[in-house]
Amino acid sequence: TYATLGALAVAFPLTIFALVAPKLPASVVAITQTLIPMMTYALALIVAIERFRWTRVAGIGLGLAGVLLLVVPEASLPEPGMAGWVLVVLLTSLSLATAFIIAARFRPADADSVMMAAGTLSAGALFLLPVMAIEGSWWFLAAGLDTGAVALLGQSVLYAVLWFLFLEIIRLAGPVFFSANNYLVPVAGVAWGMAIFGDRLSVWVWGALGLMIAGVVLLTVLGAGPRAKRPV
Repeated sequence: TYATLGALAVAFPLTIFALVAPKLPASVVAITQTLIPMMTYALALIVAIERFRWTRVAGIGLGLAGVLLLVVPEASLPEPGMAGWVLVVLLTSLSLATAFIIAARFRPADADSVMMAAGTLSAGALFLLPVMAIEGSWWFLAAGLDTGAVALLGQSVLYAVLWFLFLEIIRLAGPVFFSANNYLVPVAGVAWGMAIFGDRLSVWVWGALGLMIAGVVLLTVLGAGPRAKRPV
């Protein structure tokens, strides 16, 4: 379980994010994560973790419509060639959705969330070693505690907290409920992208963001209900 989660939820998505970060605005990368709830809900239905609900289907439908509004119109992105990179970053959605299901379905009964988080992040770090070797991007405070080092260490602490919360929320409320946070990721991503990088979004992107906010209401508020029993 640690190895699978480390690969699907840590090493693979972080590698893709690092690859596309120079190619796309930060806000656009954040907005693409709205496909995660749709994929998570579909996988949860297959393994009988969640029940079928039309309100949730409508919610993830709005999220998908938002993504289409982002990538289809030529004027939505700063450059037309960015659409291909958007499709690449969407691979992380399937990877993370699969990881959410695995965390809910195959979690060892005697493993608490601290143990699971530590094992998953350790496994993810091991999977990233060959990626770092290929890229020649070894890093261990080589330049001292400069601004970049402090930011990286701060992100590491936040990532550890995130993983504990991620596993606890999945244990208590299920993977689909947790995956809905990826409708909130665009809100934070757009805000930070504009504040830090000066991102300027087209009317198409704002429309996509509006659809995603409507989707989270249907998915988590109006679509909430009893979960299916976990299969034996």
